[in-house]
Amino acid sequence: MDAWTAVFASILGVFVGAYLSWLISRRQRRIDRTFEMHREFHSIEMISARYSASEILAQHLERTYTDLRRDVWTVTQFYQRLWLAILYHGVHRAYVPALFGDVS
Repeated sequence: MDAWTAVFASILGVFVGAYLSWLISRRQRRIDRTFEMHREFHSIEMISARYSASEILAQHLERTYTDLRRDVWTVTQFYQRLWLAILYHGVHRAYVPALFGDVS
């Protein structure tokens, strides 16, 4: 009986260890992905696109579709990807408001 208890405890320990390892690595991947998106959000290209898009929308200038697509859609597509990452638990949700919220 003691041998079966030891075998069962060993097998249970393997599964618990594997599960804990999976949970920890999943959390770390979410945090890493969150900060990767944050780096992209503050890249030179994205800052330029956000500024240009805000100018276009604030001044209601008559611009071509190409201009709107290049600037406004760059920002819009980023937020679409961020929304999907939040929806499917791809990023650490608690960090999102502070990292991607209001930018002055």
